[in-house]
Parts: sequence; C-alpha cells; structure tokens
Amino acid sequence: MSMTIKWAANLILLGAVVHMVSAQNKPPLVATLAVLQSQWVLGQPVELQLIVTNQSSTVVKTSLELDPEFGDVSVFVSTDGSHFRQYLGPDWGTVDISRVTTLPPGASKHATISVLWNNDLYRKSDATGQFLGFSGAGTYSVKAKVLTGLGPIESNSINVALLSPTGVDEDVWEAIRNNSRLARFIQDPKPGEADSDKLEREVTRLVNTYPAATHSADMRKTLDKYSKRKEQMQKVQPH
Repeated sequence: MSMTIKWAANLILLGAVVHMVSAQNKPPLVATLAVLQSQWVLGQPVELQLIVTNQSSTVVKTSLELDPEFGDVSVFVSTDGSHFRQYLGPDWGTVDISRVTTLPPGASKHATISVLWNNDLYRKSDATGQFLGFSGAGTYSVKAKVLTGLGPIESNSINVALLSPTGVDEDVWEAIRNNSRLARFIQDPKPGEADSDKLEREVTRLVNTYPAATHSADMRKTLDKYSKRKEQMQKVQPH
C-alpha cells in the first residue's frame, strides 16, 4: 500500500472516530425556544413555545416538567443580549411533583409559556411598572433553562420585540402598568381570591370600553379562562 493511500485511510479512520466521539458527547436532550409572533404591544402576555427533543438514538426516560409551576423551567430576559435577569411568572415553582417522561428518539415535549407579570422579589413595592417582564418598548433577548433528571439544559436565545402602544392601546397599557394585580390577573386569572371578581369586572370594562385595542383578544381569553376555572372550582366545592 502506497504512503498516499495509507494517509487517506488514516484520515478516513480519524474522521470516523471524531464523529463517534462527537455523537457520544452530544447530550440526549435539546431545548428550543420560539416566540409565537414577531411583535407584541406592551401589556400583552408574550407567548413563548418551549420544546425539548430527544436527539439521541435511544429512548430517554427522565423527569421532564415544562409547566413552570413545577419549578423546573426558568426564563431569563436581557435588554442587551448578554446580561440576563430571571423572570418569575405567577405561581411558578409552587407545585412539587415527581414523575418520569419517556421520549423515543426524535420525540419532543412542548409547552406554551406566557410572560407578563413578574414576581420580582427585589423590586420596590411602589415602583411603577417594575412588576412587568417587559416594562418598556424595545427588543429583548429571552432564553430558557430546563432542569431534567439528566441535568440542566439551556435553550437558544431569541429576540422579542415590544412596541410602544398607540391610540386606544395607550389607555389599556396605562391601566396594566399601574396595577400589579390587574397584570397578574390578565396573565393567570384565579378565582377565589379576595379581589378576583373585582379584577374580572375591570377586565370586562376594558374590553367593553376599548374593543379595538390590541389587548382585547388577550383579555377575552382571560375572561373565558376565569369563567371556566370558577365553574370548575364551584363543582368541587362542598355544597
């Protein structure tokens, strides 16, 4: 065998080894984050889609909870693309659960995550607008981290554009940015709280007063969700 052929054979063998090592080092799960539309008006709940995919060639069995209330998903927001702060939505991390998810090769698990009201534990209680995940117009970078039984995985970073409200949207935005409880209710309406019915009436007023506002569709979803949750709660309450 000539020296040239030997070198060629060695290069092919080296390439195969590198490929095998690379495949072995590649983590079995990958997280992908996407935004459901390119632009949002301030005060809208921004909806993100989180997908975790088994990119390995074998079945993966591990703990994998993508609902943020279980505490395994964290979302991080940045205004400059390098310095990220953690976003904490309503009741995130308040439910303790332990169960196994089975993902065949190529299979995925999906979740839709909304971002509006931020449970910022370090903000001043009287700081206007600081209870919001996106408090000003601009382009934000957002990424997610998922805790799994195989270790943490971090998603890609995406850009989310928040627009300054105009026209009737300004009035709705003013109501939201000055009322932490209203912002929280729009994102996650919970019946049975002391001010739940009052907040429902306020959202109804905003929808009826500003039907053409960009926020109206989101607030109608809030009212529908609240009605269904209230009905369900009444069904399970003892008479």
